[in-house]
Amino acid sequence: MLVLHVDNVLDHPRNARKLYDPTRLDDVAKSIARDGQQYPVIVMASLDSPGKYVLVDGRYRKRAIISLGRTEIKVLVVDQLDSLEAYRLSRMLNEERTAQTDLDNALAWREMLDEGDFTSQGHIADYLGLNDAKVSKTLALLELPPSIMAVMKTNPFAFGIRIGYELRLLSKTMPLPELEAVAEKINEGKMTVVELESLRLRREKPPARRERSRAYPLTVGEINLGRMREFDDGRLNIEFTSVTDSLRESIKTAIHAVLSQEASKDLLS
Repeated sequence: MLVLHVDNVLDHPRNARKLYDPTRLDDVAKSIARDGQQYPVIVMASLDSPGKYVLVDGRYRKRAIISLGRTEIKVLVVDQLDSLEAYRLSRMLNEERTAQTDLDNALAWREMLDEGDFTSQGHIADYLGLNDAKVSKTLALLELPPSIMAVMKTNPFAFGIRIGYELRLLSKTMPLPELEAVAEKINEGKMTVVELESLRLRREKPPARRERSRAYPLTVGEINLGRMREFDDGRLNIEFTSVTDSLRESIKTAIHAVLSQEASKDLLS
């Protein structure tokens, strides 16, 4: 283990964690202020800057030391690693403590795809032992509007793959200001993924089609017997409110007679 000046420890661009929780950083700083740096950070020699080292693991500790105004940092030097090896080691060590979030992963993988460390989503899945669907859904988080991403970055642990998926679907039917309000509720712990899914399904459901119809009163003189309603789809609804048994039978007989007459016409045509 060595003790280096903190300025000689450079951040590695392939660190698995891209987002940092201010509360946790404050907790690490308090721990170091009280007990000193108990565990060294992991570094490797810089190939581009002689005399300096590249930080593979321990950004929280480094940031905490800087925030305390200290200049020395304990390090453990490991053999040279390529970009993918450094990323995998960083990811593995993070998972042993507080794993990076899905948004951390999305940001890191997108950067590594753009810069050629990973050649495809399948390459990511194979290298990290993940299934293709998880990699695809994780990267899809970055398809959300920038303002939603900004909310997510303030509390990335609140926004996993499933919530990101629901937000992406919801963005297709909801205006951006309303979507931002939903994201803030999630951020504040006021909306669960089940509630989010329910909201999305309600918005996707097409509005009920209002049936158009025309109503005609059925009267004999001044006596109202009911009404007849005619619908645009061809249905005919006859409602009687007050008829005698004999009139009811007469109406039924008349309807049957008309139907029989129309059926006879169809057979003869």
